Amino acid sequence: MLSSLPENYYANIPGSGSYGELKYTTNCYENGVYPLYLISNGSRGDFFCIKSTLEPGEYRFTFRAKYPSSKNVGNLGFFYSKGDPASAEKVFVGENVELTNSYADYTYVFTADESANYNMGFAANVPVSGWGNYAFTSFKLEKNNAVVEPEPVVEASYDDFGKPTAGTTGNKRAQTKGEVLNGVGLLAESPLTFTPTGTNANQAWDNSDNPILANPGATFDLKVTYSDAWGSLTVFLLRSDVTPSVSDKIFGTYEGSWYGGVPGTGELYTNINNDTQSGATASVSDKTMTFPITIPSDLSVGEMVVIRFIICKTTEGKTFDGDPCTTSAYELNYCDYVVKIAEEGAATQYGAVTVDVPADKGSVEIQALNEADNTWSEVADLTQVAYGTQLRAVVTAAEGYAVSTVTKNGEALTANEDDSYYYFTVEEESVAIAVTFQVVSGIDEVEATAVYYAAGVLYAEGAHSVKVYDLSGRVVMSAADVDAVSVSSLAGGVYIAVVDGKVVKFVK
Repeated sequence: MLSSLPENYYANIPGSGSYGELKYTTNCYENGVYPLYLISNGSRGDFFCIKSTLEPGEYRFTFRAKYPSSKNVGNLGFFYSKGDPASAEKVFVGENVELTNSYADYTYVFTADESANYNMGFAANVPVSGWGNYAFTSFKLEKNNAVVEPEPVVEASYDDFGKPTAGTTGNKRAQTKGEVLNGVGLLAESPLTFTPTGTNANQAWDNSDNPILANPGATFDLKVTYSDAWGSLTVFLLRSDVTPSVSDKIFGTYEGSWYGGVPGTGELYTNINNDTQSGATASVSDKTMTFPITIPSDLSVGEMVVIRFIICKTTEGKTFDGDPCTTSAYELNYCDYVVKIAEEGAATQYGAVTVDVPADKGSVEIQALNEADNTWSEVADLTQVAYGTQLRAVVTAAEGYAVSTVTKNGEALTANEDDSYYYFTVEEESVAIAVTFQVVSGIDEVEATAVYYAAGVLYAEGAHSVKVYDLSGRVVMSAADVDAVSVSSLAGGVYIAVVDGKVVKFVK
């Protein structure tokens, strides 16, 4: 018999057809195996050797065979059929195999186009009349799950984009800051704030050594700040898989001059705001302009996009040919924001935090933890805070006031018992922190409440809740359902007590 076969392979199925039969004989024994013999009578014999239910897909059929010495031999053709082997149409695959008198492996590949019972077998062709003999020691059927090697990531190079020729004289506008805001599809480790280098006379800056990291189809607002000077602005979106051209312009050209007859440098910002269809906005007061950017969704990992800002003169007889790699523009400055397409799935969402506090009654500082040295410091940019970031509100009341309420999106926050700060996590696109204060009265003004201080003890007969604050608004002591609270452990100074909602001030 055949040597052992995997469970999902079937062999030794009796032959089917007019002349063929697959069998073994006890007088043939080779290396511990009884081969199966196909004995073909006549010019052709068909037989089936494997039968199995197959799902759609590509399959490999491999057999090991030879012809016995001193026997007539022809060649074998492989075929398969679906359904009843006696009546189903045979589909022949590949070229016929001419066996030798040594065992060898032969493989045919075919495709099952639907889920069905498939029969696989051979047509034996004997070149002369008589019997042909074929010996088999194994049959094997495998679904072709060969791993398709992914195409190697082709890393784009910033150098492939070409560069315009920057001028080295003149008083052109130069960028001083770039900010990536309201990002969707950006990676968590992507930089978001940039400080372009260069001067009004000569700026040729790029962030290729620290690119923005994005998924295909990412969106964000790119806000840039310019110095006061002259120059018209054109913005391009360049792709690493496309040669840069004039058709890559996405905003502009916006004229901006500084010469007689033009009211200051505000013309550029006015022209941007007048372009209401583009979605771009500008502020002449803080010299900023913001452009909505969409990264093409058909880019692959490793490719790049460059957002190119070109400042040059387009007035007083000067022209710009619209080429992002121009060599003829008059007194040109440029800034390139390089965006690299990275692996999907690491994108970060951001929320904006706003603070509402009456400035005459107190102040609030929003702080984040610096994990490198485990210290808390003020958050410089609250317009874009990553989801999941824990922040804390440090509330300080002005003289004569105490903290009344602190809320996040209308929900009350409670001061931490250890440090009296108000902790919260950014989990929404918009987080509104609101603080209210209440006026503090002196002990002598609230005698009717039976609250007074003497010799290190704050007396509050029948009080249900007592909280003692220092002048920064931190809770330094609290108690419930008491007639008196010892404050002897507190350092000398001025304190504020809130007793059942009444606020009093005392000096220890």
